[in-house]
Amino acid sequence: IISKAERLSDLLELDLLLKEAGLWRASGEHDAVLAVPLFETIADLERAPEVVREWLALDETRSVVGRLGHAEVMIGYSDSNK
Repeated sequence: IISKAERLSDLLELDLLLKEAGLWRASGEHDAVLAVPLFETIADLERAPEVVREWLALDETRSVVGRLGHAEVMIGYSDSNK
């Protein structure tokens, strides 16, 4: 879960970590691990449709979504500072 997802780069950071850990390969064959963006602020929620469209337009994301059969998006408020 990517808390405070604001832009596509927030989701792609997970892909980079997966690549560094050897769980993603340039061939496009990778484990079925997919980020789950959590849109929390009003501004994030307003940008969410664009961010999700950009994310789902990526070949790598479509590949994993195709294998999993779904993608997840969370909407809400994280009370992590209390």
